Amino acid sequence: MCVVVASTLPQEQESVYNLLLNLQAEIVQKMKDGAVARELYQYALSYVKKHKPDLEKHFVKNIGFGVSYMNQG
Repeated sequence: MCVVVASTLPQEQESVYNLLLNLQAEIVQKMKDGAVARELYQYALSYVKKHKPDLEKHFVKNIGFGVSYMNQG
């Protein structure tokens, strides 16, 4: 079913979808222990600027927030 829906997307939407899917894969690889949320956001923003600059104005102002937990003993 998903293939049928995806194959009916207009070319521009499919292009944006693939761009964001690739960006998501890259961000997930960078999400390691100690990763800084701000740096992940900056990477995502620069990725969009590089690959599809006209989308920058639609890019979200944040991509969530960092949560830290330390076990004090």
